[in-house]
Amino acid sequence: MPVLLGTALIIPFRVPREAIEVVLLPVLVGVIGVPWMLAGAWRVRDARACGRQTDSFVLPLLAAIALLLVFQLLLRPGIDFY
Repeated sequence: MPVLLGTALIIPFRVPREAIEVVLLPVLVGVIGVPWMLAGAWRVRDARACGRQTDSFVLPLLAAIALLLVFQLLLRPGIDFY
């Protein structure tokens, strides 16, 4: 599930290119990355969660939207350096 969500979040940042370039690379990274992470997780026997856990996705979602706006509105057209 995280791979699908992560891939869906990455695709808008790659939009001004061909569809195969936009979708294929994040999907390939996910297909290769999931077994790699699972293989590493199988080796760990005594892992415990620590630290603060939050239930809110609002702040990271707003940060991702702001970053996407910077990419699409400011960086995509280009910046003229005089």
